[in-house]
This record gives sequence, structure tokens and C-alpha cells, in this order.
Amino acid sequence: MIQLIGSVGAILAGCALLLSRGLPLLTAHRTGVLVGKGYSAQRIDRAVDPERFEALMKRRRAELAVPLIVILVGSLFLAQFVWLITTHVRP
Repeated sequence: MIQLIGSVGAILAGCALLLSRGLPLLTAHRTGVLVGKGYSAQRIDRAVDPERFEALMKRRRAELAVPLIVILVGSLFLAQFVWLITTHVRP
């Protein structure tokens, strides 16, 4: 039962991370303005500084790998749990 709760929690946490990191990335791609993450969040405009904008977008795209891995691991544990339940059914 712990495996079920943990796997569903991992999937939900991965989705939350994906949304929190992915939506600003999509907004920056659409508008051409990337807002920094720090205390003094700087605005990087694609038209003014295209090299810096692309470098930061590349780094932010790479950050999306972590939530995807969390979702994948949670899905694998959930699949293993379902497999164990379905193959070891008592008569």
C-alpha cells in the first residue's frame, strides 16, 4: 500500500514540478521575454540579447528533465504495484 501512495505521490509531484517549470518556459517562448528566477528578477528580451536568451532557454529546457524522470519512476513503481496485485490474486 505504501508503494501505491508513494508512486501516485511521485507522479503528482512530477506533474506539479513540470507545470511550475514548464509554464514560464512556454510563456517566455511565446512572448520573447524571459524573467529570471533570482531575488532581483531580470527581464531578458530576445530582441535585445538573443545569445543570452537562447542560453537561458536551453538551460531551462534541461531543467525539465528532473520532473519527467520523477514521473517516469513513479509510473514504473505504479506499474509494478499493479502487476503484483494482478498476478498474485488469491482464489
